[in-house]
Amino acid sequence: MKFQVLSKYIDLILHFSYIYIIKLRRCLKMKNIKPLADRVLIKIKEAESKTTSGLYIPENAKEKTNIGTVIAIGSNKEDITVKVGDTVLYEKYAGAAVRIEDKEHLILKAKEIIAIIEE
Repeated sequence: MKFQVLSKYIDLILHFSYIYIIKLRRCLKMKNIKPLADRVLIKIKEAESKTTSGLYIPENAKEKTNIGTVIAIGSNKEDITVKVGDTVLYEKYAGAAVRIEDKEHLILKAKEIIAIIEE
C-alpha cells in the first residue's frame, strides 16, 4: 500500500515536471536578445539545398555553414570590429547556438569572427 501511494506521488511529480518543461519551452521562444560585452548575435546562413548541378541535398546531409549575418552586437563596442548587417565568417565550433523564431542563431565572442565577407 505504501508503494502505491508513493508511486502516485511520483507520477504527480513527474506530471508537474512535464507541465513545467512545456511552459519553459514556450518561454524560450525568444525574440529580443541583446548580447553582452564583446559578444555578437549572428543569424546562421542556411546551407544550400541544391547543388550547382541541380541535385537536391536532403536535410540530414547538409553541412552546417560557418557564415552568417550580424543581428546585434554587445555593449563593449571598442572590441567589436563588425557592425549590424555585416556578413561574417566565424570559427566552425564557436559560440552558443540559440533558436529565435525557429531560425538558427549563434552568440559568440567578437574574436571568434574570422573575416567580414563583402559581396
